[in-house]
Amino acid sequence: SPGPTLPTVTQNEPGAGDPPVVWIAGTLEVLDQGHLGIREGTQGVGPRIRLERLAEGATDFYRLDGEVWRELPPEEVDVLEAGERACVEALLDGQTFLALRVFLDASCGPSGPAG
Repeated sequence: SPGPTLPTVTQNEPGAGDPPVVWIAGTLEVLDQGHLGIREGTQGVGPRIRLERLAEGATDFYRLDGEVWRELPPEEVDVLEAGERACVEALLDGQTFLALRVFLDASCGPSGPAG
């Protein structure tokens, strides 16, 4: 039977000349102040992707709370541990991924985060 329907999120559409927006799904392996590492794939067996976090805590982290995505405060982000499924919305600037939003306990689909 299908799982619960998750709330949709607004898509960030790049403007002309902006870097493309990409979605990366996998398992959170590294979470430091300046970057995070996602092991790609639903089983966490793909390559590790390094994503830079935006300065001053501007990379947002969300967790499903009932029927809405709740943004986590910095103190909750600081205590996150490796092993959680995540869907990351990122900009691809050359060869650098810049993490914009991280949806915890979610996988990615063509329309954004989904369970």
